[in-house]
Amino acid sequence: MNAPGREMNTRPALINYNFALTHLMTEITLFNTGPLSFRQLPLKNFRGTRLAGSNLFRAQGNGVIMHIQEYRTPDFIITCHAYQFTEPCSFWTRFDTKMMRLETVISGELPIRFPDGRRIVLHAGQYHITDAERYFSEYAGPGACETVIIYYPIALLKAMQMETILQPCHPRPFPHAMNKILYELLQNPYAPGLYSFFYENMIRSLLLLHLSIEPPLPPDGLTEKETSAIYEADNFIASHLDMHFSIKKLARLVNLNEYALKRGFKLIFHEGPFERLMKRRMEVATLLLETTDQPIKEVAERAGYGTLAGFITGFRRRFNTTPVVWRERSRNPE
Repeated sequence: MNAPGREMNTRPALINYNFALTHLMTEITLFNTGPLSFRQLPLKNFRGTRLAGSNLFRAQGNGVIMHIQEYRTPDFIITCHAYQFTEPCSFWTRFDTKMMRLETVISGELPIRFPDGRRIVLHAGQYHITDAERYFSEYAGPGACETVIIYYPIALLKAMQMETILQPCHPRPFPHAMNKILYELLQNPYAPGLYSFFYENMIRSLLLLHLSIEPPLPPDGLTEKETSAIYEADNFIASHLDMHFSIKKLARLVNLNEYALKRGFKLIFHEGPFERLMKRRMEVATLLLETTDQPIKEVAERAGYGTLAGFITGFRRRFNTTPVVWRERSRNPE
């Protein structure tokens, strides 16, 4: 399937994402490659951002790797898409079921051209609301993008009395309160039997904040590119809690100089990259301590600590108490 308005003299490859579990379909048109197909993989083996309880599908071909995770219930759908391209690539994303969608980019960027000719680019740290049934994306060269998409069916919006209130919106920065909820959603500490309940609460909270919070203004002195790079660096930190990126390496990963990286973290998060890593680790640790019965050693590992002693020392330094006491107090408040 060729993209409208573009002539191709090479054989297109179609990737059909059309499993029994889903009504969604993604068609990929690549340069100089043969047909590709998705296959399902165990989620536990995936090393990228994980959506707990989802089905994971992967397609790989000449110059492209795609992972799609999907968590589906009768009431809502959440997906994570991860694209990596080493060559120019263009593709349609088509949604067979008409739903309102909140789409956010957590790393890279997603160029979008709608059927009516409108163009936008979603950068890391941005989101939009759309009901477009399809759109076209094109990468001129090597690139990568990781997105989270939340689908709000009309039935759910009606149950929330939001079917006439929620409207499409242009790209806007992700407010800190919404970013925190998204981060918690992707950290999901609960048992499988609670996944649907947890996810529904999270996506309802995101919608409430979208409707109630004024879009934040970009920080003074930061370009859109720099802002996107800072959010992408923050996602690297959140996705690799067991690693301590040097300023130099983190800056290189997001194509910023070291000064701009440190300055951007201070302007957006009011803390440096190392402080941000420590905060992220403790956010995971306290969430697990308060919501699960996992042994302290397992909590330490999931929070990115190589040793139990290092975790307890870091926890005591930040909260002036131990993980065990924190858990007890959270469950038996005075």
